[in-house]
Amino acid sequence: MKNKSLVISRHLIIVFSLVYALLRFIETADFSFFVITNCMFLCIILTLMPGAIENSKNSSNVLGKKPEYKNPDINVYIKELDETKEELNKKNMEMTKFFDEIQYGYLQTVMSLANSIEAMDAYTGGHCQRVMEISCEVARALGLTEGEIEDLRYAAILHDIGKIGISPNILNKNGKLTDEEYNEIKKHPEIAYNILKDVKFLKKGLDGILQHHERYDGKGYPNGLKGNDISIFGRIMCVADAFDAMTSDRTYRKGMKVEDAMNELERCKGSQFDPDIVDLFVGLMSSDEDGSLVEDCYSDNTFKNSSF
Repeated sequence: MKNKSLVISRHLIIVFSLVYALLRFIETADFSFFVITNCMFLCIILTLMPGAIENSKNSSNVLGKKPEYKNPDINVYIKELDETKEELNKKNMEMTKFFDEIQYGYLQTVMSLANSIEAMDAYTGGHCQRVMEISCEVARALGLTEGEIEDLRYAAILHDIGKIGISPNILNKNGKLTDEEYNEIKKHPEIAYNILKDVKFLKKGLDGILQHHERYDGKGYPNGLKGNDISIFGRIMCVADAFDAMTSDRTYRKGMKVEDAMNELERCKGSQFDPDIVDLFVGLMSSDEDGSLVEDCYSDNTFKNSSF
């Protein structure tokens, strides 16, 4: 503390001497005072420079290396923090892997539910798979995101799961359904919705499941929605569902040829179907020169009766 006071006193004496010499030079224009002034100024610079350099070095050292603390407890805490960080990174990787496993489990659950439909109605099982494939192709062409396509995939594979609540005698009946039986069949979208509504990962696809039998003109079921009030998933699956139903063999009838089914879609666009989605689907099928879309969706030879 005493040394610091001496340094300050010395600096003050130099500053006062500098000011006095500068004032005398201004009054008398005596060159000797000018020399004294510059000498005093030089003394100040030389006196302050070593401290400034030392401070600069200290700052560089602090910025350039990890600080070390004299208190050993602080160093222990820092080490523990580094170890905790590494452990958190490890846990994060484990959680990512666990999330992937959950997603795979979700898919297995969905496929098990789809298989339960097939156990009641063999047509419905293959039908759901094909509707899923067609719907995803249309969704890609519409420019839906990969996340939306994934939600649509789940919705399409499960769109007929409500048929679990329908009597097998009605589902597998040979011949035309009575009005009463048809009204029973019409309940399956709502049954499916109620079965799946509490499954968190399916929530974004629920509207499509509930609405895949709504009509563009508002004459569909279960709620008589019209136009764009029907979700995009519902409008896509409506086209895919109808196309597969028309071209698939049933116990009581043969499936249509692809060309006839396409003509039926064209005839009913704007009434039963969203015209934009029909046009897009027809375009996809027309450009499918190598038959890859048909082959991917109908690898079970459903189209054996088709000249497409």
